[in-house]
Amino acid sequence: MKRLLLTALLVCTLPSCAKREAEGIDSLMKEDVYGGAIPVETLTLVPRTFEDRFEAAGVIEAEEEVTVSAEIAHAISKIHYEMGDKVHRGALLVNLDDSEVRARIRKIEAQLARTHTQLTWALKDLDRQERLFATEVAAERAFDEAKRMVDTSRDEVAAAEADLEIAQVELSRCQIKSPISGTISQRYVASGEYVREGTELYDIVATDRVKFVFSLAERDITAVSRDQILPVRIDAHDEEAFSGPIRAISPAGSKQTRTFRVEIEILNDNEARLLPGMSGRTDVVRRKFADVFLLPEEAILRDEEGSYVYLAADTEAKRAVVTILSQVGDKAVVASSLGGSLDCIILGQSAVEPGSTIRVRRRHQDIPEVRFD
Repeated sequence: MKRLLLTALLVCTLPSCAKREAEGIDSLMKEDVYGGAIPVETLTLVPRTFEDRFEAAGVIEAEEEVTVSAEIAHAISKIHYEMGDKVHRGALLVNLDDSEVRARIRKIEAQLARTHTQLTWALKDLDRQERLFATEVAAERAFDEAKRMVDTSRDEVAAAEADLEIAQVELSRCQIKSPISGTISQRYVASGEYVREGTELYDIVATDRVKFVFSLAERDITAVSRDQILPVRIDAHDEEAFSGPIRAISPAGSKQTRTFRVEIEILNDNEARLLPGMSGRTDVVRRKFADVFLLPEEAILRDEEGSYVYLAADTEAKRAVVTILSQVGDKAVVASSLGGSLDCIILGQSAVEPGSTIRVRRRHQDIPEVRFD
């Protein structure tokens, strides 16, 4: 019976105790606030240099990238390189079957030799007819015929030489060479395959130097300039920093996106770890401010007269007009006209008025991540 009575007393007592405790806290808060001291939290005003920076996403591109194609129609007799092989400028990539071209060259050379012989005899005959005509032994008609034969022979020699030159150019096109130094990124044909003019044979990329390419909006394009060094972080190598100078800025923006193309040149190492197609990011400083204050955006109040904050002057709240230079996320960059002798109220400012009595509950040296209890 005693145990039941004790339990009943506890059941009746606990709620009443909790109620009295809540009433006591509420009474203390009322006494603190309405008694004249409003609890606030402040931020120490320290002038600093601030960079308004943002990330721009981009992708690695090869410094040079070419597609090697056939210039004439022939069968492939030999393939010299495979995907992933390194090549130098002028390296022989593909041999086309040149037997037909060589046979044609031999035929043209024989024809050229014959026309040279004909020209030699025509010149001798012209010389003889010219001497006879001078002594009035030969007729004028024979002399004219000899000159015609010389002109005809010379035309035939010139035509044969032109045919020979064309055939030699075709023969040279049977040996397809690399126009750049780089790495084979794709092979499209096989040995024995018949290719036509324009058939793609290889893709070659130069990776000794690569480009990190990104786009900037028109409002940000003035933040960069040629030869400016920017850092680059590649997703595949996130623990390693790369950098390079800006080598190209598009002089005209895209009509569709109104963005401008920017290229950063990066030296690749011997292992060529930066490959075309890799994605990454670079940091761009939009603006740089000297001797400014960085405040949480919600610390700034606004009315018809403009933007202002409250400063903590000992136990009194003091209103101060501010000039906002920029806003970055949830932070505002404010001109340093506030001075550095007072702290800015960053929590509780909505409850105060100019001249209000305040009690600083907490002073922050840096903007806190969470600004509420």
